[in-house]
Amino acid sequence: MVREYTEEQKERKNEAKKKWYAENKERHNEARRKRYAENGDKQREASNQWRAANRDKKRETGKKWYAENRDKRREMRMENPEKYWETSIRSKYGLSREPVEAMYEAQGGKCKICGTPKWSPSALDVKAVDRLHIDHCHSTNAVRGLLCIVCNTTLGRIKDNISTLRNAILYLEESKGERS
Repeated sequence: MVREYTEEQKERKNEAKKKWYAENKERHNEARRKRYAENGDKQREASNQWRAANRDKKRETGKKWYAENRDKRREMRMENPEKYWETSIRSKYGLSREPVEAMYEAQGGKCKICGTPKWSPSALDVKAVDRLHIDHCHSTNAVRGLLCIVCNTTLGRIKDNISTLRNAILYLEESKGERS
């Protein structure tokens, strides 16, 4: 028979757990690392199964944490911008730092459209306007190259519409003779 706890008992029990964890954090983490070293594959598989079975619950929990911890997220970003950037490009584009740096080298450190030389996307100590940005197709999410902020936002504003871009080129060519 499963024992039923009152809300007050549950709260006391949770407080005791939190207190123990705060006092024994390193001991707890060491035990977790040891268990993971011994049973890593099993734990990964169990985690993957749980995530698959509880996708909606995980999403809701994540959204709730994200909304409630705005300041903490900002603080985490500021403390370790490198890690934040790498996590961001991995989740958005499935890339690590190496392919982005290889793209940067292959493009000669210049925007793929206008040819303006800029810093690498990983140069996080440089202002956003002074570095290249990862451009991707919004329908397939495929990475196309590295662009300066002006070219990247231009493509975004015209929603990658080739017809609109052709019309803009025609407009500029037609109005070229009107400028004196």
